[in-house]
Amino acid sequence: MAKKIDFARIPSIMDIPNLIEVQKASFEEFLQKDVPPEKRKRQGLQAAFEDIFPIDNVDQTLRLNFVEYILEEPKYDKTEAINKDIMYARPLKIRVKLEIKKGTRKKPIFKEQTVYLCNL
Repeated sequence: MAKKIDFARIPSIMDIPNLIEVQKASFEEFLQKDVPPEKRKRQGLQAAFEDIFPIDNVDQTLRLNFVEYILEEPKYDKTEAINKDIMYARPLKIRVKLEIKKGTRKKPIFKEQTVYLCNL
């Protein structure tokens, strides 16, 4: 690693942190990618989804509930993405459960599906 050159006139009282590592750690904490869905803390991406869901329609007959999010492995590794000049990204999918309340039925109908959201 290259030695840092300091042009400051006042001596530093503490070392400057590696800002790239700070940003990477923050992003890892935001994603909680290595944490099983049932053990994720209510922070970062998990908190964002929990704040948005459930979503109800106007007449309260449909409700979309958030179940979990899934970060899949990248389609290409870093080297392959660079060589092919394509994006290195992980697909983000969410599992949602649709609750359908029809007429006078006492029990709602549930349909669960995994939906592609974006690439990260």
